[in-house]
Amino acid sequence: MTVTQEKRRLKMLFYTWMIKNHLKDNSAKGLLARSMKAEGNGFPKRRRLKTLVGYLEHRGASQEVMDALVECWEEYENHERESHRTEAG
Repeated sequence: MTVTQEKRRLKMLFYTWMIKNHLKDNSAKGLLARSMKAEGNGFPKRRRLKTLVGYLEHRGASQEVMDALVECWEEYENHERESHRTEAG
């Protein structure tokens, strides 16, 4: 396995990051995290925002939850960039 493949493997899934960081929040972010956990294997684990937006739209998510998804995705990407910067440094 190359170093690049190893780094990709170690990257935390958005699903895992959400559960770890927002499960107990009393906010739309927390509602989203709890909904994700309740869906279990039914919730898409892919790392693409477009996939998640489509899934939530199909499920009839409120605009507040959709906005929370986008905000959380930005936080997640920043976290991942910072994690890789720390690993590389």
